[in-house]
Amino acid sequence: MAVLPVDEGGRSLVERDGWDDAQIAELRRRLDRSDRKLAAWADTYDFNGQAAQEQADEDQES
Repeated sequence: MAVLPVDEGGRSLVERDGWDDAQIAELRRRLDRSDRKLAAWADTYDFNGQAAQEQADEDQES
């Protein structure tokens, strides 16, 4: 949230829209949790893709 663009009045978007600290903290917590979940899925996808490619390579050699 610290990197949100600042309008010409100097206030951030969430301050301008009336968000309080608790709302901002809850949103950051949710976004962080989603980000970690997506990163774990990406790692699993990459690992499974690599394993499938290795299996395909072994099948072609046989």
